[in-house]
Amino acid sequence: MEATIARHFFHRLLRPPLLLRRLAVLLTHLPPLYNRRLSLVALKDFQLSLFFLLCGLSTRTVSFTAGGSATSIQIWIPRRRRQGKPALVLIHGFGGNSKWQFHDQIGTLSRSFDLYIPDLVFFGRSASATAERSVGFQSRCVAAAMRDLGVVKYSVAGISYGGFVAFRLAAEAAEVVERVVILTSGICATTEEMNALAGREKRDVSEILLPRRAEDLMALMRRSLHRPPKWLPAFLLRDFVEVMYKDQREERVELLLELLSNGLDLHPLPVLSKVWLFEHSKLQVPVNALLSPRICRWSAKASFSYKFCTQLSSRLWPNKEEVLIIWGDKDNVFPISLGHRLQRHLGGNARLEVIADAGHAVQLEKPHIVNHLILSFLLQSTILLSP
Repeated sequence: MEATIARHFFHRLLRPPLLLRRLAVLLTHLPPLYNRRLSLVALKDFQLSLFFLLCGLSTRTVSFTAGGSATSIQIWIPRRRRQGKPALVLIHGFGGNSKWQFHDQIGTLSRSFDLYIPDLVFFGRSASATAERSVGFQSRCVAAAMRDLGVVKYSVAGISYGGFVAFRLAAEAAEVVERVVILTSGICATTEEMNALAGREKRDVSEILLPRRAEDLMALMRRSLHRPPKWLPAFLLRDFVEVMYKDQREERVELLLELLSNGLDLHPLPVLSKVWLFEHSKLQVPVNALLSPRICRWSAKASFSYKFCTQLSSRLWPNKEEVLIIWGDKDNVFPISLGHRLQRHLGGNARLEVIADAGHAVQLEKPHIVNHLILSFLLQSTILLSP
């Protein structure tokens, strides 16, 4: 008996505390610190990585061939998938990587969704040897990463440049993308309008969106935020530029030039209207086809009733909107008129929500409102169809 107690005592003495063991597990999932001098921004980036880990996420590098070349995407994924939790992909814009643009959304959204947050190609640690720079290339890479991860259905939300990628992804992978959230993204802008918006800076727009100097970063903040900070120390701004914008800058400039020249590069612009399938007796029929009287008369032979077919449209989801558009009313990058234009183009398929006193970085300035809008839109209940 005494020997047993002694062994138990020494086992507890030598075993590391539970907190330390959990910390060790977390650290194994952390990306390494930047290979540069110790900096406040690098420490903040490390802290954001810890926060993502505490929200149940871990990093994964997915490698595949895109554009005929080796490509890899670093993506934050759930450490374990949860039954009943829908998948949601968050796509960042030019202003940073996945961690810095969505840190105010992760805590809230991770409670209701399995989150997938990629760094787009040439951002963060994502890279490719291809010469492709189009929005379509980025969307195909995200789709390939999700396919390799085995995720068969998901919704997608993107801000600014990420909104272009999200929209293109939904257009090209309609069979897997369920709903779409677009935040402050000038998808409907013409090439002339895009270049006119870029020309307002009176200098190369890449110097603003991909700053090299402290004053350029301050200009970006003044353009993106409705209430930007009046002053920040120059050393901190230089530190941020060093950590966030130095790597793969040439490739990102090429991405920007491609966006200004070709935008979404889909003509005509799709409306993202799904053809929902209604399944009955092992037969799948498009809902929009069922609403046709000719098809309804044919479908009666397959045990559908004409009365049911003609009433089908009123028995679909109470809200048929598949796209949520979120815009800040003080957006000084893409004016609110582009949000209204996109909503008109999509018609009843979309809803526009305008947030007061918010600029282009609406998810940073009004995170609670943005989170509420995303949650309420994506988690709407549906009515099951039954004849």
